[in-house]
Amino acid sequence: MTSASSRNAIPVTTLIALGIIGILGPFGTDMYLPALPQMATDLGTNESSIRLTLSIYTLGMAVGQLIIGALSDRYGRRRLMISGGLVVAIAALSASKAENLTTLLLSCAVLGIGSAAGLVTGRAVIADKTTGKQATKYFSLLQMVVSLGPIIGPLAGAGLLVIGDWRIIFAGLSAFAVVGVVGAMMFVPETLSTEARQSAHPFKVLSLMGEVLRHRQFLLFAATMWLGFGMMFAYISSSSFIFQTTLGVSSQVYATDFAVNGAGLVCASLLTARLAHRFAPERIILFGLILQGLSMCSLIFLTSTNTVNFWSVAICLFLLTTSMGFVFGPSTSLAIAPVRYASGTALAMIGSFQFVSAGIASSLTAWVSPHPLVGFLIVGSIATAGAVATATAGYRLIHPRT
Repeated sequence: MTSASSRNAIPVTTLIALGIIGILGPFGTDMYLPALPQMATDLGTNESSIRLTLSIYTLGMAVGQLIIGALSDRYGRRRLMISGGLVVAIAALSASKAENLTTLLLSCAVLGIGSAAGLVTGRAVIADKTTGKQATKYFSLLQMVVSLGPIIGPLAGAGLLVIGDWRIIFAGLSAFAVVGVVGAMMFVPETLSTEARQSAHPFKVLSLMGEVLRHRQFLLFAATMWLGFGMMFAYISSSSFIFQTTLGVSSQVYATDFAVNGAGLVCASLLTARLAHRFAPERIILFGLILQGLSMCSLIFLTSTNTVNFWSVAICLFLLTTSMGFVFGPSTSLAIAPVRYASGTALAMIGSFQFVSAGIASSLTAWVSPHPLVGFLIVGSIATAGAVATATAGYRLIHPRT
């Protein structure tokens, strides 16, 4: 007899295809990070203005997920996934030809909306096919694949800068999006049955969103995701300036360090997938947040005592990014558990507000302090404290007597 876990297993080819189409957003934003200083110079703008491209990109992903998630509950996952990949390919070509900041910002907004399709529909496929510990495992594995963006993105961007300027980076992103579309067409089936589909009427969608938000478990663990993502994007948006401006290292050294941090996130996600059968997801989350809190406190101490150097910052940031590999997958699984009947809408809300948080955090880091490291620490430490609070409340909800 076929076991439940076997019936719920997702083929490796499908998981990889979901990862490639889902990676377009994180890969796209991280790919041009090494080129931010060059882009500012070429377009005749300043650091704060060019960093708005990251905010616009992430806000596009936020709005896009909210819309596409609801549509995927009505029309299915596959067609929206493929359409989103095609939009990314076209918008990336437009960005590569931008002659001013306004055109680049508009292209990044469309890039974000197109990238949102792969993010939300990929996770919805897993929600359609798995439950319980299997869901924690596959959400963590998908996060692992998507987390390759911070590894290959900056390295690919830095490599392309050797043979061309920042425009070739967006041309490369367009080609990669085409690869994602082909993978989705070949290996991703439709997973939402006709009878499970929801109405796409705006009032029905808003009512469903309100119903999802009334589930306390969803709200607490979704908030843990939102705050954790805010911390990550405070780091991502500040990292090139922390390393290249404050610490004075080259774009290649920065890209290598960024890739190592991404590798830590990938390894933690893979370890989480393996631990899912032995430990409850809420316990894995708390472990990750403890590691994150200790790392943030260490970095604050180093900064306040003026003992910052390349290696001390690199080690602390590595531990910070690695810690999120223990948080993202289990938090998604726990948040979606009580609202599985509206998984597309629920995942869209997680992803949408997650990128709203990211967009706000990346903008605030430059606003709260002219010093990139100080700005990151102010925004990142607040986000970390909030994530610890919501995860702890969620743990007490699940274990009321502990």
